[in-house]
Amino acid sequence: MDKSGMDAERPERLHLGRSEEQRIAWRRHRLVDAGIRIAGTRGCAQLGVRKVCAEADLSHRYFYESFGCTDELLLAAYEQLQADLIATVMLAMGSLSEQCSTRLNRSVGAFLGFFEHNTHARWIPFFDSALLKALSKDPNWRLLSAYEAMLTDELRRGGVGNDQAAQATASGLLGATIQLTVRWLATRPGEPIDETLAALQFIHGAAIQSLQDSGGAVWPES
Repeated sequence: MDKSGMDAERPERLHLGRSEEQRIAWRRHRLVDAGIRIAGTRGCAQLGVRKVCAEADLSHRYFYESFGCTDELLLAAYEQLQADLIATVMLAMGSLSEQCSTRLNRSVGAFLGFFEHNTHARWIPFFDSALLKALSKDPNWRLLSAYEAMLTDELRRGGVGNDQAAQATASGLLGATIQLTVRWLATRPGEPIDETLAALQFIHGAAIQSLQDSGGAVWPES
């Protein structure tokens, strides 16, 4: 018997005391987790409805309860991983009372560590073609845009330049972080994490210092 068949026989006590909304949320969570596992082990292009439902141990009808197509599931999986990444990094950054440069140095280590230990998430920095196709339906899409927004807010909080400078710097720092993370993941264990970490911390520090030296006037307020 396949997993979807097993779902029909699952004891009702699993849902005892849950509202219908809670049941739907529970099933959606299982589908998203299944999507993350499949994308991480077989590639995003393998996110077929039958494969996802089998991995989630749910019957096929529950897929369309939460998603209209597999692209919607892929985007939900992407958003979940991005949220997990941001939560991990923000926790590592520490107290808001500390300097922006100190907090950003910690953020780099947490970013690298997240993708080192969460192998199912690596399809994001490796620019999986199916993910890019799904994201490109939004004309304003940017990879890890919520993470970039977090960096922008941190630079603003640290008083590093004006809003335009903070946003442009965050975009550049994210690009450098993704590029060096991918290079490290592709070459490890040949390259120790310390080298990539030191390089990224240097880049972050140099960008902050450059803005501070210029008074944040590189991008004047419009």
